[in-house]
Amino acid sequence: EAPAAAPAVEPEDVARGAPAVAPAAAQLVAAPAAATPAAAPDDAPSAPEPAVPVSAPPRRAPVAGMAALEADLRARLWLTYRTGMEPFPSAAPSFTSDVGWGCMIRSAQMLLANALATLHLGRHWRAGGGEEAPVAWLFADTREAPFALQRVAEEAAGAGGPPVGSWHGPTTATAALARLLRAAQAREAAMEGAREALARVPAVDSLVMHVAMDGIVFTDRVRRLCGAEGGWRPALVVVPLRLGLQHLNPAYVAPLAAFLRLPWSLGMVGGRPRTSFYYVGVQAGPPGRSGGPADEDARAFFLDPHEPRPAMLRWPLSAADLESCHCGDLRRMPLRGIDPSLALGFLLESEADLDLWTTAAARICAQGLPILSVAPAPPPERVWARVGAEGGRNAAQERP
Repeated sequence: EAPAAAPAVEPEDVARGAPAVAPAAAQLVAAPAAATPAAAPDDAPSAPEPAVPVSAPPRRAPVAGMAALEADLRARLWLTYRTGMEPFPSAAPSFTSDVGWGCMIRSAQMLLANALATLHLGRHWRAGGGEEAPVAWLFADTREAPFALQRVAEEAAGAGGPPVGSWHGPTTATAALARLLRAAQAREAAMEGAREALARVPAVDSLVMHVAMDGIVFTDRVRRLCGAEGGWRPALVVVPLRLGLQHLNPAYVAPLAAFLRLPWSLGMVGGRPRTSFYYVGVQAGPPGRSGGPADEDARAFFLDPHEPRPAMLRWPLSAADLESCHCGDLRRMPLRGIDPSLALGFLLESEADLDLWTTAAARICAQGLPILSVAPAPPPERVWARVGAEGGRNAAQERP
């Protein structure tokens, strides 16, 4: 993983100095990226096409022009490589930086951070007043932060994942964060040092993070998790997918863009081989460019974690710390160029959101090659076991 390597984008596609991506449950729809073909000169219009809102319909606000786009992007929390972190007590040698190996963890952190920011601050919050500091501190580079990179890397390694200092895939990184979220909610002993940080963001205790294995979302399971204590707890549903072998199957580009355009989309974690980005928005391609629907040439807005910054180590966060959590570059790349290994994220704040998302997912899957599956419940145990034994998708990973 090349620490400072940026994806191939035309200079016109980078708005230098423009505020960048904003908090979670985005108003722009996210899209993945990877080794992307260099954008053609006409890929950079003088004024961007309207970005598609990503917040739930009752809360959606129109995006009007470049200034609104930049403000929305800047509101997203941006988490990057850090240097001078607290050492990893469990690793030898003990790392004080994640440069060169931590980009997937940083991308997964951004997915969770922006979900919490949406719940804590509201979808239409904009950066500038420092209100995001308690959420950003949850991902600081010290054991006082419940979702610090050190904790994520050690959690993944302890569950049989890559050792500390190794690159992670989207499933490993998001699953480790989901386990840490449950540990934080239970105030387990390992979270003793993070109690003050957790008390500042009540949204941590209400959020359910569900990683749907094998590309299948079982809606009954989501209802059970979110309604276990009466009422409804917001759900961050993460769907890890592999949409091709070495390269993204072109037939998946249009349905992927359609999922990213849904109002509940939080974006996507993915990128290029061993180089991860957090995708926060999608833009339709020029009509007829490839002879097919515009979504076949869709482009993705993304946040790049490959910029080393000084570690965040002390509360309260300084102005410089907060500024380092907001990107100043507006970047995009063709969706067709991303790596096939990725994870989609959806924020479902109510049971009605789940019902609407289920209907929308079924509609998208019926229109072309489905990229994921939605079902009420897993099949009976014996059928589930047989599917795994016959070499289908790894159905045995998550049994009823």
